[in-house]
Amino acid sequence: MDVRLVVTEEEALAAVTLMRQMCEESGYTQYGIHIAEEWAVPTYYHNPELDVLLAWEDKTPVGIACIGRFPYAYKPVCNGYFHALYVVKDSRKKGVGEALFKGVCATARERGFASLVWHVFAGNKVSRTFFSRLGIECDKDMPGVYWVDVKDLPL
Repeated sequence: MDVRLVVTEEEALAAVTLMRQMCEESGYTQYGIHIAEEWAVPTYYHNPELDVLLAWEDKTPVGIACIGRFPYAYKPVCNGYFHALYVVKDSRKKGVGEALFKGVCATARERGFASLVWHVFAGNKVSRTFFSRLGIECDKDMPGVYWVDVKDLPL
């Protein structure tokens, strides 16, 4: 498996397809799908505010993750926001999610982020278990929010 940044139009279109799958599977509205496409499509122009990573098995995209600059800060430091992580059903429990998150951690370090923040809905036990297995727990003061110093990221 290979994880790499989306930089070509073909990769951006693959990213849109995976974002649509993620939105439809999780019950996002059409608005959510529209936002997902806005995240993915501009990357082949290399959007400086957002990086989209795809996991590839042979020549098939099997997962996606998005990381960008946090649009506002709880703390006065340069922060990254981890927007999404999605793995297609047939590729789950095969290390794809961990490989994508490893790519997110590397991207956060490369971009010079001091910390990485993301949200997980309370009912999303799969995601909460995934992060807990990596040694990451949600912020005690902000339920559902994960806030981790980049130097403390496990991967």
